[in-house]
Amino acid sequence: MNILETDRLVVRQVGIDDAEFILGLLNEPSWLRFIGDKGVRTIEDARGYILNGPIESYGRFGFGLYMTLQKSDGARIGLCGLLKRDALPDVDIGFALLPAYWGKGYAREAAAAVLEHARAAHGLRRVVAITNPENERSIQLLEKLGFRQEGVVRITDGGLELKHFARPLEQPGAALAGHMSDLLVRELEGLRREIALFPDDASIWRTVPGVTNSAANLALHVAGNLQHFVGRVLGGTAYARNRELEFGRKAGTKDEVIRELQAATTAVRTTLARVGDDRLAAEYPERHAGMRFQTDRFLLHLCTHAAFHLGQAGIVRRAVTGDATSSRPIPLQDMSVRG
Repeated sequence: MNILETDRLVVRQVGIDDAEFILGLLNEPSWLRFIGDKGVRTIEDARGYILNGPIESYGRFGFGLYMTLQKSDGARIGLCGLLKRDALPDVDIGFALLPAYWGKGYAREAAAAVLEHARAAHGLRRVVAITNPENERSIQLLEKLGFRQEGVVRITDGGLELKHFARPLEQPGAALAGHMSDLLVRELEGLRREIALFPDDASIWRTVPGVTNSAANLALHVAGNLQHFVGRVLGGTAYARNRELEFGRKAGTKDEVIRELQAATTAVRTTLARVGDDRLAAEYPERHAGMRFQTDRFLLHLCTHAAFHLGQAGIVRRAVTGDATSSRPIPLQDMSVRG
C-alpha cells in the first residue's frame, strides 16, 4: 500500500515480500553500529521482524516504518517512517538507507514527506527523534529538518545514552488544544514515574490509614478518565470504560498500569491534535454529572483533575514506601519554549 510519493521517491508499507531487503539492510555495518543488532540473521528472522515491527505498528497506531523506493526504477533504498515506542511519550521518526543511496538527498526528501504526512494524516503536533551521539550524518539531517536537541534519553535500562531531538509540527488554529495536550501528557508521565518508583508490583496497590485509593488505582482512574472523555467522546475511539474497576482492582503489575497510562497518552496526543479553536468553543458533546460545558473549559477541568490525582499518588507512594525520592511530578521545563 503506497503511503505517499515525492518527486523521486515512493513510500509504501513494508510487506513480507520485503524480507530479503530487510535482511540485508539490518546487517549493514552502519545499521549495526548506529541503530543496533536486531538479531536478524535469516529470511525467517526478517519476516518475523516485519510482522512484529512495521505490520504490527500499522494495525496498532495506523503508522510505522515504511519502505522507501526510487521512483525511477522501483529499487528499494531503505526505510523511513514513524514509530511509537513505549519508552517515549511522543511519536518519533526513523530512517535508514543503504549506503549506495547516501549523499543524494533521499533521506531528507523522504523524512520531510513523512513529517508532513504525520501532521496532515495523523494530526501530530510534535515529532521527536533519537540517535546515537556518534551518528553525525543523522544529527545533521535532523537539524536540516528543523529538529532541535532537547537532551539525552535511554530507551532501555542500561542502554546507550541517545541524543533526543524534537520538532513541532504546525497546526493552524489549535494552539490552546496543543497546550492542553502538553499538560495532560506531562501529568500522565508524572504518574508513570510515580508507579515506576515503587519497589515491586504489590506495593503499588497498598494504602495507609486514612487513604482510600492506592497509587495504582489513582493512575488507572486518570488513564480511564482521559481515554473516555478525550479519546472516546472527542476522538471517537472504541474505548469502553469500566470506572468501577479503576478503583476496585487490587492486583496487577507495574507494567500493566504503565501501559494504561501510555494508552491514555496516545489517546490525548492523537485526539487533541485534531481539535481546533472551533471545537474548543463548542459545547462538549457529553453532559457530565448532568451539567453542560464548553469544550475548552471541560478540558481545563481534566488538566487540573489529572494534576490533583498525580499529587495524591506521590503522597501515597511516600507514605507506603517511606521513600521521599521526588518523581519530578510537574517539571516546568516540559512547558518551556523549545528551540
